[in-house]
Amino acid sequence: MEEGRQKGAADAAAEASQLTQATMKKVRDLAAARRENAKLKATIDRLTASLDEASTARQTDAGTAAEQARAEAAAASLRCGQAERSASEAAAMLTAAEERAAAAEAAAAELRNALAKAAT
Repeated sequence: MEEGRQKGAADAAAEASQLTQATMKKVRDLAAARRENAKLKATIDRLTASLDEASTARQTDAGTAAEQARAEAAAASLRCGQAERSASEAAAMLTAAEERAAAAEAAAAELRNALAKAAT
């Protein structure tokens, strides 16, 4: 009987040892999983921060591009207005030149007539 109890105690001790080892393995596995989880969370946080930064940069770039486009459009509008004024001034100068040319032709015709009368 004593041998049976000793064998039972030895079996129980062996089983307890196995359970302890299995538990320790599970604890180590859990710790490894938690470390891996922490690494993954850190990676996700870094990627999220990078994404936020990229999004902000894109928005800033888009805002800057829009500002630049507006400035270029305003400058083009100003140049267009200046070109219209220049064209209007050129048209007025052309009209004045045509009027002076017509007056010069009339004066030349009068001079020819006067010379023709004087020659006769």
